[in-house]
Amino acid sequence: WDAKTGDNLLSFKPPSPTAETAAVMPQLVDLAPVPGQDGALLVCTRSPELHVMSTEGEVLRSYKHAKADANGAPVYTACCLSPSGEFVYAASEAQAITCFAKDGREEGVAEDVHGAEVISMCHHPHSNRVYSVGMDGKICLTEE
Repeated sequence: WDAKTGDNLLSFKPPSPTAETAAVMPQLVDLAPVPGQDGALLVCTRSPELHVMSTEGEVLRSYKHAKADANGAPVYTACCLSPSGEFVYAASEAQAITCFAKDGREEGVAEDVHGAEVISMCHHPHSNRVYSVGMDGKICLTEE
């Protein structure tokens, strides 16, 4: 948005999770700027994949849940990045937080973080801690 005029300067459509839903706008649930990459955004749609996208709508990198190709793979509901952008964290509706390395490798999973769906996440600016907020009203701290 233009701060002075309020005009929309840019918009793009995140990729659809499947070919069958390509005509439907994916449900965007979280968005975060990628540190050190101008014009790159981490996009979380209600699917088993996260995407780093350019502001032109090009997918630069994707992060997939380990069970993404199987039926019943949990979908992501929130995401955040470490301050350096080296790690991507994603919360699934299965109440787990998955950590991915920048290159796409799955680094680990913290299970049963909340008793309900995670709706928001943020990374501590100086230590390896992720805070999450759940539909259960709790704020949880996950450390690695």
